[in-house]
Amino acid sequence: MALHKDPSQLSKEEVISSLNVDPLKGLSSQEVLIRLELFGLNRLKEKKNHPVKDFLFSQIKDPIIWILIAALSIKVFTKGITDAIAIGSVILFNACLGLFQTLKTNKTLESLKSLLTHTTRVLRDSVKQDILSDGLVPGDIIYLESGMRVPADARLLETLNFYVDESMLTGESVPVLKEADLNLKQTTVSGDKLNMVFLGTTIVKGRAKACITSIGEKTELGKLAKSIYSIEPTASPLAVRLAIFSKRLSLFLIILILVMVGIGLLLGYNALDLFLLAVSLAVAAVPEGLPLAINLCLVIGVKKMAENKALVKHMDAVETLGSTSVVCTDKTGTLTCNQMTVTEFFIGNKHYLVTGSGYSPEGQVNGSGDFSHLKLIASLAHETSLLMENNHWICNGDPTEAALIVLGKKLGFVKSNQSTEVAIPFESEEKFMATRLTIGEEKTLLIKGSLDKILSFCTRMYDHE
Repeated sequence: MALHKDPSQLSKEEVISSLNVDPLKGLSSQEVLIRLELFGLNRLKEKKNHPVKDFLFSQIKDPIIWILIAALSIKVFTKGITDAIAIGSVILFNACLGLFQTLKTNKTLESLKSLLTHTTRVLRDSVKQDILSDGLVPGDIIYLESGMRVPADARLLETLNFYVDESMLTGESVPVLKEADLNLKQTTVSGDKLNMVFLGTTIVKGRAKACITSIGEKTELGKLAKSIYSIEPTASPLAVRLAIFSKRLSLFLIILILVMVGIGLLLGYNALDLFLLAVSLAVAAVPEGLPLAINLCLVIGVKKMAENKALVKHMDAVETLGSTSVVCTDKTGTLTCNQMTVTEFFIGNKHYLVTGSGYSPEGQVNGSGDFSHLKLIASLAHETSLLMENNHWICNGDPTEAALIVLGKKLGFVKSNQSTEVAIPFESEEKFMATRLTIGEEKTLLIKGSLDKILSFCTRMYDHE
């Protein structure tokens, strides 16, 4: 019930045998309970978060706050009650503002986590059933299809035109074709394990059956998360500059007090009076409103980021982002929206331009003609869905097919009483797919694919003029 070798270097039969599972029946309920006790839940361990404790600790480390506390203590000692109340109010309000923002952000993050519960179709006791992904164990037989997120590391057993987006692990934004029948011998890099799928990656197209080999922290993503948690956080540029400023200010105030007291003693003034005067000047030089002004600016920045659908966990991160002057990326362009758009097409000898970008159907075709055939093929010959979620278009499937669906909308396609079914699914070896369109008693085959493959089917060219 354990794998002593990289599962990508084992055959399907060897993986199944090592994990002691029948691929036609799956694990039994009793065996699942045993393995849950042995391996635990399929979850990544999160770094313990204590928002109140962490915030208070950050306040204690803030040198500006220490200067304000020192000024407050001196005012209390010298019976400057009004000034002491003013300084204390600034410290308290600044702390409450920062703590409120921190708790609000953590509450939002927790609510988002509750929405990220995924289900997976698994074979157990010879029955296919949908369960929560955290209940999966090594040896489970799972079924994967377009639009799903892979719930754990798994060795593929069967694949049908199966493409996976692994950009979160490899940085490569192009979907990878996975094949169950590949036998790899000396592959150690995750991006080269084409007979496996990994936790957190997204299925772009196709279907597959797989056997889970690793869960939780034992997965590739779990190892990556563990290494990230071991990294000690560094101070933001603002925190560094404030620390330097506070040290210089403290040094200046100490020198000021010593100089004034020294000169006053030489001139014959009373030592206590000189000390109180020097302290008053020093307190007057302390910028009581600086921490509050900084926190207010950061809170405004957090709010602006939220309006642009970016949630900031720590306020300092807003300032760090604002200090960024150079962004280094690789050639894969993973900072793009990962969306494709049809910008031009040809029918016969006519060339048409298409406006608009992304998956939004806003746009139009520059020119007129008979687009009836193109509308049907672009809109119905696919295995992809385009959905509106939170005022944004989301693609579940292949980005190329999504771009064609959007083109169909721009050409004015409106679905009515048509019914479609995939007659021939796309295979990389065949280089084409076909969808059967039914309108009443009339049946039509819609085909799309590579240029050379489609032309091999043709005997005539349609001229739409």
